[in-house]
Amino acid sequence: MGYRWLHRSLDDPDVVPRLQRALNDLDLPLARALALRGITTFEEAKHFFRADRSALHNPEGIRNMATAAARLSDAIERGERVLVYGDYDVDGTTAAALLTDFLRSRGIDTSFFIPDRYEDGYGLCRRGLDAAAERDASLVVALDCGIAGHEEAAYAQEQGLDLIIADHHTPKDTLPEALAVLDPKRTDDDYPFEELSGCGLAFKLVQATLLHRDEDPEDAFDYLDLLALSTASDIVPLHGENRVLMAEGLQALQNSMRPGIRALSEAADLDLQNVTSTGNIVFTLGPRINAAGRMDHASSAVELLQASNFEEAEPLAAELEKLNRERRRIDNEIEEEAIERAERQITARSPHALMLYDPDWHLGVIGIVASSIVERFHKPTILLTHNGDEVKGSARSIEGINIYEALADCGDLLTQFGGHDHAAGMSADAVHQGRRAGRPRHHRLGGGSLLGGAQAV
Repeated sequence: MGYRWLHRSLDDPDVVPRLQRALNDLDLPLARALALRGITTFEEAKHFFRADRSALHNPEGIRNMATAAARLSDAIERGERVLVYGDYDVDGTTAAALLTDFLRSRGIDTSFFIPDRYEDGYGLCRRGLDAAAERDASLVVALDCGIAGHEEAAYAQEQGLDLIIADHHTPKDTLPEALAVLDPKRTDDDYPFEELSGCGLAFKLVQATLLHRDEDPEDAFDYLDLLALSTASDIVPLHGENRVLMAEGLQALQNSMRPGIRALSEAADLDLQNVTSTGNIVFTLGPRINAAGRMDHASSAVELLQASNFEEAEPLAAELEKLNRERRRIDNEIEEEAIERAERQITARSPHALMLYDPDWHLGVIGIVASSIVERFHKPTILLTHNGDEVKGSARSIEGINIYEALADCGDLLTQFGGHDHAAGMSADAVHQGRRAGRPRHHRLGGGSLLGGAQAV
């Protein structure tokens, strides 16, 4: 499919010559490109080209952060057991690895829990909270998830667990009842930057905890290599704080001595010194970390990132490499099928958005394929497949169409949904149910039907 390029116009054309003068007669094309990015002053240009730590905001400015940092400090002082609850993508696994490593470095008995994509689905689940109780944990910190976990937060209270939620997804009208809910997208939060990744919030939580303990908050920058993996892979906007963290994170990644990252880069035949852009992460390292949660279980990704030596890390990296090759094979098969169905939909009625369903599609890769369909047809896209008694889907969108808000408008038809402007997930009851399939480890057969067995709805 071809593209028709449209030149963007500036609301104030005079901003370009002003910017040229402020930057010592900067070339016109570059000045115009900066203006189109919203950069109109010398200071903004300086931050864009030479972002440094002075531009980072005080982590305690995030609403509820002081409460969360004080509770983590208490856990450290009292030697409590803590469970870190992550998500199964790169953002969630790096966040879990970051906070688990930090707490263990302070002598805390810390374990982690990552939900199973097929058995638990996205977000907080009772099985994870039961695991915390079984491990005698008194505190659970949920990272990159939990903002929609109202029932699960209530269940945590019933189990006598303190719960801290650190999530960057769009909250609903009401928040879960937890000890602290960290989310810069809260309507009552005036923190200056909303677009941190889940791992970015974990980083801020570590900074705030160090400040609360009168320790050097610069110690949190030891985790910039993990933060770079998260920030690039989660496709968060690279401006504001993210630009600073990504710029320094790339340097940290190039020099990372973390055994898991080095083993992963060797398995991918990637020289870390050549990691000079987000693309090296998005297309090489990120997919291999994601493959764990897509094809098997994401716990292996956290174990890899926390490996203490290369001998421990190497077999874990080799397993992720194997899973990623299998993921690519299935990805290609489903993408071919989805493109064919999308073309039929477009030919039939030129829809504003695409919704494609097949009971046999692998739940772990439909998000990747949805992104490819959006890239090819430039339409918001939802891919759906069958999982147990439900139909589950992944949605991706284009600039200017908030897919989370679109799902919220029909939230009464869904059993669960969550996400942000450009990406979201959802589940719904199946209208008709055929034979049930077991948990997929590969391109599975079986499943059910939706809307009377429609293959493209």
